[in-house]
Amino acid sequence: MKKDIIVMSLIGLFLIQSAYSFSPTAEQIENTVLLQNKNIIASQISTLSQDELANLSQRDSEAYLLYVQDFVKKTKLADILTRREMMKIILNLSWESINSSCRWDYSDVNTNDWGCKYIETAAGLWYISPSDVFRPDDSTTKIEALKLVLKSQSIEKIIETDNWQRDYVETAFAYGIIDEVFTDYNAQPNRAWIFNIAATTLIQNEAVKFNSAPEKLMSDEAF
Repeated sequence: MKKDIIVMSLIGLFLIQSAYSFSPTAEQIENTVLLQNKNIIASQISTLSQDELANLSQRDSEAYLLYVQDFVKKTKLADILTRREMMKIILNLSWESINSSCRWDYSDVNTNDWGCKYIETAAGLWYISPSDVFRPDDSTTKIEALKLVLKSQSIEKIIETDNWQRDYVETAFAYGIIDEVFTDYNAQPNRAWIFNIAATTLIQNEAVKFNSAPEKLMSDEAF
């Protein structure tokens, strides 16, 4: 039950209607269908069940495509996430208490900013490093998102090399959180990608915590 509530809180950030023209690419549609097939998050906000969606796909391909396009648009799955928005997701995932007020710890995040309490709470929990600026409107990178999701669930690295980015990617791969290792660490993931790793991490979390953790591995590249 708690997990369902966390997932719904995570989804809440994305259910914002916006008036703009949108035409998803094949890759974006594939991401949406992937979420439907995994039945992780999409089923929580979709008006059609997985079976109904499959039947629609077989019965009326045009209606199916329109449905998927509308789904992508409403959930903004193709949009890039800001660092401010990422902090709210991480705190929702972590189930930690949110600060009720802000101290203006960052020069570029004032106390009237809706993200301030999430950003300062995350800093207090050491999810992010202390700094004079936060850059709230900058885009979140793939490695930042992955690291934060793992930290929100207290999942420690099990790979130790001279490259912390590689460590987190290979740890996530070892635990089945991501399907393949990636090296484009600074790429900007869309919301669909972040939805996917966040939901998969929630599902894998009990296995990660209660099963025997893989032995820590040292890379040949480590000094």
